[in-house]
Amino acid sequence: MRIHQFIYVLAVLVLSCSRPNVNDGSDIHFSIGDGSNLGIPTELIYCNNAYHLFYQTNNASGNISWGHSSSTDLTSWEHLPFLNIKGDGSVVVDYNNTTEIISDTAPMIAISGDTESKDKQAVNISYSTDNGLSWKDHPENPMIVNDGSYPINDPKVFWHEETQRWIMLVIAGYNIQFYASNDLINWEFLSEYGNEIYERKGEWTNIDFFPVNVEESSEKKWVLFITGDTGAPNASQGTRYFTGDFDGFIFTAHKNIGQWLDYGTDTYLGVGNYSYHAEKDCAILMGCMKNSNTDSYSYTVPRNLFLTKENNQYYLISKPTFAFKNDKIEGKVEKGKEFTEEVLFDNDVKLPTEINLTFDVYNRKYLDFAEVFGVILKNSRGDKLIVGYHNLRRYFFIALQNSNTSDAQSQIYYAPTIVNAKELDVKVILTNNTVELFALNGFASMTKKFDSKIDFNQIYLFAEGGNVVFNGGSVSNIETKAH
Repeated sequence: MRIHQFIYVLAVLVLSCSRPNVNDGSDIHFSIGDGSNLGIPTELIYCNNAYHLFYQTNNASGNISWGHSSSTDLTSWEHLPFLNIKGDGSVVVDYNNTTEIISDTAPMIAISGDTESKDKQAVNISYSTDNGLSWKDHPENPMIVNDGSYPINDPKVFWHEETQRWIMLVIAGYNIQFYASNDLINWEFLSEYGNEIYERKGEWTNIDFFPVNVEESSEKKWVLFITGDTGAPNASQGTRYFTGDFDGFIFTAHKNIGQWLDYGTDTYLGVGNYSYHAEKDCAILMGCMKNSNTDSYSYTVPRNLFLTKENNQYYLISKPTFAFKNDKIEGKVEKGKEFTEEVLFDNDVKLPTEINLTFDVYNRKYLDFAEVFGVILKNSRGDKLIVGYHNLRRYFFIALQNSNTSDAQSQIYYAPTIVNAKELDVKVILTNNTVELFALNGFASMTKKFDSKIDFNQIYLFAEGGNVVFNGGSVSNIETKAH
């Protein structure tokens, strides 16, 4: 069966969330590697010239806590002592000493939801005065935030420069409540956002909120991320984002219809960071990949986030934060070559690898232009991974076909995207059990975690139903390092 035919007729698999982690063995993704199971990320902050990542984890005994790792470059990580905290929450740095905690350096403050306070919304605070090496519980725990029927499960806390106070967001059913505090202890209700949202169904499970730069301007817009357990493309769970303005009191969305952070099945949620103290003035996202078929969690490569404005609407742009150290290979297909079928690009691929390709799509509306085109990865067993664009139906797709399955059993995932550019760029970051796609300079992104490890060693370019011109590209075998 031809590629574009089975893409059209296949039903998309629905995946659910699960807990234990299986390391993908590639060393380009964050991992803890100590026998503990990696859970969802809870916070990413920048402090004392280093990034600090906090995440849920459980050990062989099943005890849940927070892991803590630090890095200066988001690639090599030092694993620090665990925090005795359960559930979700936030970590902040109290540069202005609003909590009056005695410390030689600005203390780190961890805020987590307290689910044991009946008929009350409450949080617990832990703090560190030695850059996260040790933690103490605040003597006034739990801090009562408000009377309410919704326990605080995933508080998002940050310092708001313009109003010089702390802001906290909590999920309350289908609403996001905003609170303010001068000291992280006493909280005042400000407003809520949610009734305006066009589509509300399932359960909202996680949130994030931070400013993002608008490309080619001096603007910053606030972006609210809401993770839900239903309705996402290609899967039941995913994260929508809403852009808007925040004055320290009320969030006003530009549009009350959310857009999807990632069209793949496996970027379930993520934690973001925008730090006024970081060297680079940009937002960073660490996404969380999940796959119920393998009972695993792992994280995406860190991504820089920007906004672009088109037709008076704002859209997120997602790009890998760093350039990998690699051995770059130009490939066997000459720049400017026109093709109508499969052509070999590289037959000595070593994973993990980064593939960068560009295609001339100026004539995409002509009758002889390819209906479908892209890249196919193969191995000697007959496994195939197809990443491409369907020009007639206007979507990017990832298709995985194992050697022991037929075309009708292949897994297909798609991202509806209209291409208006003259040239289409595609970046694929591939390990032996994950694929991350970035297209149109990061405008479209998809993430997929495979059910099992698959090694690919051959790359083909392909076109069906017409011709397409290859404008150039390269394959880079990524140099890995221990985390």
